[in-house]
Amino acid sequence: MRHSKLRKLWNGVQKLDKLITLDLCNFRDLIEISDLSRAPNLQKVDLSGCVSLRQLHPSVFTRPKLRELSLIGCKFLENRQRKDPIETTTVEVCYGIRQTVCDLEGIGLEVVLSQPVEDCEVGNCSLVPCSLASRGVVGNSIGYMLAGEQLPLAPGVSIPGTLVDKERGDAHHIIDIQEDLGMNFHGEGDEDVVRSMGGLGSRVKRRKIRDMVRDEQLDFLAIQETKLEVISDALVLALWGNNDCCWSYLPSVGNSGGILSIWNKVKASLVFTFIGDGFVGVCLDLLTENKRCFVINVYAKCSSRDKRTLWSNILMSKRGFGDGLWCIVGDFNSIRDSSERRGVNLSHRDDPSAEMRSFNEFVGDLDLFDMPLVGRMFTWFHPNGIAMSRLDRLLVSPLWLDSWGDSFVRVLDRDVSDHCPLVLRYCSVDWGPKPFRFNNFCLQSREFKDVIKVTWASQEFIGWMGFILKERLKGLKGVIKEWTVRNFGDAEGKKKRLTIEIAELDSKSEGLGLVDAEVVLRKKLFEELWILLRNMDALIFQRSRSRWIKEGDSNSRYFHNCVKARKRRNNLLALRTPSGWVEGPTLVREAVVSYFKNHFDNGRWHRPTLDGIVFPQLSANKVEDLTAIFTLEEIIIYIKVVKSPSNPNLILLKP
Repeated sequence: MRHSKLRKLWNGVQKLDKLITLDLCNFRDLIEISDLSRAPNLQKVDLSGCVSLRQLHPSVFTRPKLRELSLIGCKFLENRQRKDPIETTTVEVCYGIRQTVCDLEGIGLEVVLSQPVEDCEVGNCSLVPCSLASRGVVGNSIGYMLAGEQLPLAPGVSIPGTLVDKERGDAHHIIDIQEDLGMNFHGEGDEDVVRSMGGLGSRVKRRKIRDMVRDEQLDFLAIQETKLEVISDALVLALWGNNDCCWSYLPSVGNSGGILSIWNKVKASLVFTFIGDGFVGVCLDLLTENKRCFVINVYAKCSSRDKRTLWSNILMSKRGFGDGLWCIVGDFNSIRDSSERRGVNLSHRDDPSAEMRSFNEFVGDLDLFDMPLVGRMFTWFHPNGIAMSRLDRLLVSPLWLDSWGDSFVRVLDRDVSDHCPLVLRYCSVDWGPKPFRFNNFCLQSREFKDVIKVTWASQEFIGWMGFILKERLKGLKGVIKEWTVRNFGDAEGKKKRLTIEIAELDSKSEGLGLVDAEVVLRKKLFEELWILLRNMDALIFQRSRSRWIKEGDSNSRYFHNCVKARKRRNNLLALRTPSGWVEGPTLVREAVVSYFKNHFDNGRWHRPTLDGIVFPQLSANKVEDLTAIFTLEEIIIYIKVVKSPSNPNLILLKP
């Protein structure tokens, strides 16, 4: 009787001793459930989708074996209070319920109106375990839990149906419908049906996203391929997990595309949004840091023409709003190099290298950094396990990196999606003391060598040689730092002071002229200025470790970016071990020590030998012939053979 137009169930005269499950799912015209007192063995009542249901007989709540009652979508239900205890462990309710559902003895379940999460058509339902419910929780409660989690229930009580089981049940419902209609799905069994329920319409995906937001403590969430034409407030609140969020979205076209951006409204205030075909951009004021940033959520189509149009629109948006803190993240559906794709046949495409060049030009015109990935090389995986690509990426501006220091993109493990989630993290951990180093320009000073000798000889320590060396370098480091600050500190201020003094002498020379002492002073000032400029260039060069492109290029953006790029390359973000990735100084140190301890242990292990292998070798006669001294007869014979008109340049040197 699935999807029947039945309006009212029996009037209570039937004997229902064998009735265990009452499945009235999606009886949209059903308006009343009559007396069920003659069904003592009833364990489950599924009224989900009964959108017209208004009355539920009190006998429903008094069934002694009732374990599950589903009222999802019953938004017009008028409930009647009952004080009789029931043993229901799970009750699913809707926002439409405004009166007491039941009163559980020892638990006290009253009206439970939780965050809208689950399958109700209007998005106003959630599933709440009675064992965690408290009396008088009315309205928009935040502390909800979902069935399938570990719950502190009484011994022997279990919760029927996890989220995966419910998802599979929906798939089986679809299979039943298609069998009635004579339709066939492509694929085998119900796995493809479950897999086809993609986008944010899948409850499993919504659950995974909410868990990720909580575990990673996200401030901004960018979702692509929502496959939803309309996104409700209830859905966004369910994804974020609380009410402290704002959002902007681009609807899908049918079952294709769709973009959703959600951010923490406590930390960021929306200034304006700019939305185009394939992207959703927001301008946010960061409340805690007094900064303004632009974040663009991108989903590119597969068509090369659509991609070029998208790139052009994003580029115009960035140029129109100007430089600042920019972050562009999403599924670009493009690669920058052939190494970013594996197991994909590109021969059917027009010119894959042309698209790579166009995409690289787009990234270069944006003047943004393509953040490297930590954890994996690829972000998209085909179900066949062979094809994989790096389609998702995160681009940030130089000012973004300056504002938040060391940052990296961590690739999380994928589960229900064919794309891996990307998380932008900031690393500000202390790795301990810095290694001993000093700037090369210090060697240009004549007194630097004397400072080193005097300091090294004046230090005396007692202990083993490694300790003495460490303490001497530690003391020498402090002396060099003080000497550098005293002689080369405040370089910009010294340069400005020298420039002003030279300009004053130049002005005086144009009028009255300079005396001999002033000429010598002017020459000395020029010498100091030249040495100072050389030292400043040497400092930048040493930090960047890059070759000069042209003279006087030390103040260009290129070399400052080289300094930052080298710092990012040398930054140890995470370490991959046989048991997985580890982060943080403590765990990384432990992993390194453990590796080298096992590598250099004194354990016995089998070493390969060459015993029993026969190699080709010369005979004893040939060895003796090759090592013998040349005789006079051999030399004469050689001269007669070689000395000919064809070899006129033979020269013999006598001892």
